[in-house]
Amino acid sequence: MTGTFSRLPDGIVTAWCKRNGGFCWRPAGSLFDLGSKLPCGVSVVVCTKDRPRSLQRFLESLQSQDRVPDELVVVDASEGDETDGVVRAFAVTSGFDVTYVRVSAPLRGLTKQRNLGARMVRYDLLAFFDDDVVLEPSCLAAMEEAHRLHNSLVVGVGARIAGAGQVPRIWRTRLWLGIVPDLKPGRNHRSGMSTPWAFPEVPQKLLDVDYLPGGA
Repeated sequence: MTGTFSRLPDGIVTAWCKRNGGFCWRPAGSLFDLGSKLPCGVSVVVCTKDRPRSLQRFLESLQSQDRVPDELVVVDASEGDETDGVVRAFAVTSGFDVTYVRVSAPLRGLTKQRNLGARMVRYDLLAFFDDDVVLEPSCLAAMEEAHRLHNSLVVGVGARIAGAGQVPRIWRTRLWLGIVPDLKPGRNHRSGMSTPWAFPEVPQKLLDVDYLPGGA
């Protein structure tokens, strides 16, 4: 499929996608009007700005997943073309669909870029990752499995940060003073404090938490 935009939405500088092994310009009418019933699958959205090397490492780890996504959407706030080139080169060899959108000032900023990406996905599960994340090979499959197995009981799934160090002294002090009842990651406490996600690993495969990590 080929075509050109009759009019790009405000704030979008350029947009392209790879579908079925070829590149195309996505028609403006289909950019957002995807309907409410999405097929089963996993869409990955990553937002970036002027960090092509970090993004490239993320893309390489995404390509190496045991379960690759059904599509990748990159929302780029960079001024130049370097990130576009990195994503385009990756799209040529990737085994899944890739959509790239570069935005200008009205749509720059993590929240705005993620909202834009969320409006563009074509599958029922959406994973947000920061552009400097490097995924372990089983990460995406484990996140999808938690959703599919537990269905409506799971609102969202967050990935743990591997290789976290010791619990900082300040948190051990807060525990000793009773400011927090425990140091389980991802919990909001009555004191108003929230224990971080970057504490050392715990043995459970799934943890019941109060909030999800923004980067994964």
